[in-house]
Parts: sequence; structure tokens; C-alpha cells
Amino acid sequence: MSSGRVQPYLFVLPLLACVAFFIYNLALMLFESTQHHVLAYPLERRFSGFENYVRILQDPMTRQSLINSLVWVFGTTLPTFVLGLGLALLLNQVFFGRGLYRALVLSPWAISGVVGAFAWAWMLNGPFGVLNDALVRIGLLHTRPAWLALPETAMLGVVISSVWRGLPFFAITYLAALQTISRELYEAAAIDGAGVASRFRYVTLPMLRNVLVITLLVRALWSFNFIENIFLMTYGGPANATTTWSFYLFQMFFDAGDLGYAAAMGMLLFVGLVAFAAVYLRVIRPAEVT
Repeated sequence: MSSGRVQPYLFVLPLLACVAFFIYNLALMLFESTQHHVLAYPLERRFSGFENYVRILQDPMTRQSLINSLVWVFGTTLPTFVLGLGLALLLNQVFFGRGLYRALVLSPWAISGVVGAFAWAWMLNGPFGVLNDALVRIGLLHTRPAWLALPETAMLGVVISSVWRGLPFFAITYLAALQTISRELYEAAAIDGAGVASRFRYVTLPMLRNVLVITLLVRALWSFNFIENIFLMTYGGPANATTTWSFYLFQMFFDAGDLGYAAAMGMLLFVGLVAFAAVYLRVIRPAEVT
């Protein structure tokens, strides 16, 4: 076979390697989910069938973690989407120092995720946090609550830190998409008498439809699997108030060493997210580009 006929297959080899690696790990996780496999008791490993899945249905912590996950995903996705779109619309305007402000939008990404999470944990600290200090100084608070130590406010604290961290993704993506919209469309709409709100509704949103649909999906899937801020700021506490499904899976795998149970949770997570993505794209179809 000549080199010209072999070359196309060489280009797809990296993709085939990634697909093979994914299938191998998925099969391994499926197999492990049918095992009673606890690292502390290696001699008791055995085939357990659907026992781990039954345990998940009966475990009250999985129900709580699922509810926490839904709160976490909606709380981190929707505000980031709204703020990111608003910031992109603002940065798309012509004003003095626009380049500097565009660069500042990327500042959360210029900081290590670990450093950012610890910075937010210190800002929300009870006795020493800058937030409590500022609120006490302006008279809005007379005590210094430990925001991350209270079940009522801990989730809000980690959500705010995640929104801050994820804002550049939405802002820069939407700003890039706004740059591709022809000014002639806005001029034609203005000539037809469309105001600012109408131009946004009938020109901007339709032209951003595909980007909006995909970024919301990517952010939701990413948030469901993301545990960095929870791990560093609350470790799932207090009283499991910030324990999401993914973080509970992490605890069962690394803390409890229950590999079979963690694998079953991972399989359900995988199937659930794939089903969610399929339904989401079915209901909210991206516009076809012709």
C-alpha cells in the first residue's frame, strides 16, 4: 500500500486511540460496578451483580447528594450564563480602555484554581473574612457568621466562588460570537424601527443560538462533575450540605475504598448525563448551518 493511501489512516489513529481508551475504561467501570470490592477487605471481593445499584437506591445519602447536585448545577450555570452574556454585550461596545477590561475578564483563569478556592474560603471566613469585616463596618451585620460552616449558607458560598471562576468561559465565548455578527443586520433592524431590546431579541439572540445551546450544555455537564471548590472549601460539609453526587462518589472511592459502589455511582452518573444531553439537544435543537 502506497504512503498516500496509508496517510489518512495515520491521521485518525489518535482519535481511534482515544475512543479505545474510553471504551476500555467504560467497560472496566461497568465490570467493577458488579463487584463487591472494598480495599480494606481484599479477600472478600466477589461478584455481586446489581447489589451496588440496589444499595444506591436505598442509600439516603445518594438522594441528598442528587438534590445538592441539582442545586449546584443550576446555581452555577444560570448566573454564570446571565452574567457572562451581559459582560460580553458590554465588552462588545466601543469605549476607552476596552482592551484592558477584556484582559481583566480572564483574571479568574490567570489564578490557580486551588489559590482561588482558598482565597474565597478566607474571604468567607467568620472571624477574619473580608466579607464579614466589610458588612460589619457598613452596619449590615453585627455578628461575624462563619458562612461556610453553616448548612444554610455553605452551598451559596461555593456556588459564588464557582460562578466567579466560570465567568470568563461564558464572557469570552459570547464575545467572540458577537464579533461574528454583521453590523449590517443591526443597521437594517434600526432602519426598520427596532429599538435596543428588539435588536437584542430578534438579531443578537438568534445569531447566538448555537453558542448559547452548546455552552449551557457544556457548563451543566462540567458543573455536575466538578468538585474542586467543594473539596477545598467545605469538603462536602457542613452536615453534607455541599456533598454533591460526584463528591460523594469521590468519598466512596478514596475515603471509604469501596470501589464497586463508587463504580456503580459512576455508571449511573455517566448514563444520566448522556441521557440529559440527548434530551436537552432534542428539545433545544441547535440551528443547522447551511
